Amino acid sequence: MKTVCLIAAVSGILISSGVAAKHKSPSSPYHMMVSELRHLPDITDAQRDEIKQVLQDARERHSGQRPSDGQRPQFANENTFLADYDSQAEQRRARALQKARTRHDIYRVLNETQRQWLADGEERKRDRHQRGARRTDKPHSFRELDLSDAQRIAIKAIMKQAKTSGKTIHKTLASLRAEESGLIHTAEFDEAAWNSWFDGYAEQKRQAALLRYQTRSAIHAQLSDEQREKLAKQHRGPHSH
Repeated sequence: MKTVCLIAAVSGILISSGVAAKHKSPSSPYHMMVSELRHLPDITDAQRDEIKQVLQDARERHSGQRPSDGQRPQFANENTFLADYDSQAEQRRARALQKARTRHDIYRVLNETQRQWLADGEERKRDRHQRGARRTDKPHSFRELDLSDAQRIAIKAIMKQAKTSGKTIHKTLASLRAEESGLIHTAEFDEAAWNSWFDGYAEQKRQAALLRYQTRSAIHAQLSDEQREKLAKQHRGPHSH
C-alpha cells in the first residue's frame, strides 16, 4: 500500500468511526434524494410538486430531531462502545423506516421509465458500496502525524486485516440494500416485512460499526501520546467531521 493511499485510508478510519463519528443532520438523506432526483428524466410539474411535498412532510416529521454537537465520545472498551451503539438502536430504526417510507412515496409518483432510471441508479450506488469506496475528509491531517516506518508497517497490517474481515459484511450489506429496494418499489409499503428485513440489516451494520471501532482502536494504539493529541485537536477543529 503506497504512502498516500495508506494516509487516506487511515484518515477515513480515524476521522469517522461508527457512532463515534459526528451524526449527520436528520434532513441530510432527503437532501441526497433531492440531488439524485434532480436529474430524473421527463419529470412533469405535477410530479415535481408531489415529490416536493413528500420531502417537505418528511423533513417536518423529523424537525424535532437534532444532530449531535460533533464531539466524538471516548469508549473504554468494546463493551462500552456496543452499549452506546445499542442504546441508539430504536432511533436508527425510526430514521431508516421514515427514509424507506419517503422513498416509497416518491416511487409511487414515478412512471415506469422513471422507476427504471431510479432502480439503475440505486444499483450503481450499491456497487460503489460493495467496492468499499470511501470518502476521506482529511487525508492531509493524518500526514501531519509524521509516522515512523515501524508505525506505517503496523498500520498497513491492521488495515489489511480490516479489509479482509469487512469483505463479507460489505457484500451482505449490499445484498440487503437490494432487498430493501424490492420492499420499497411496490404498490403498497409492507411495514411488517420491512421491520423483519431491518432486523438482519441492523445486525450487519452493528458488526460493521464494531469492526470499524476495533480498527480505529488498533491504529490509535500504534500512535504516540503526542500524535494522538494532535489528532484530537484536529477533530476538535472547526472543520472536523
